[in-house]
Amino acid sequence: MLDIIIVEDNHEIGQLLADFIRKEKYIVSVAKDGETALSLFEQYGAKLVILDLMLPGIDGFAVCSKIRET
Repeated sequence: MLDIIIVEDNHEIGQLLADFIRKEKYIVSVAKDGETALSLFEQYGAKLVILDLMLPGIDGFAVCSKIRET
């Protein structure tokens, strides 16, 4: 299981967040869109999802709704 999934379409921001969080010894994965985020969540699960709302394709609200179904 992943500790944290970061969903951010801006590459620099996503990597910066991931770098800071990894320094605290968490297992982090970064998704650049909603589809990838849902795939990661279904495959690995997560304790926390940091979610951008304005995403290409499936927006953050829809991603949140799908995750909450589980």
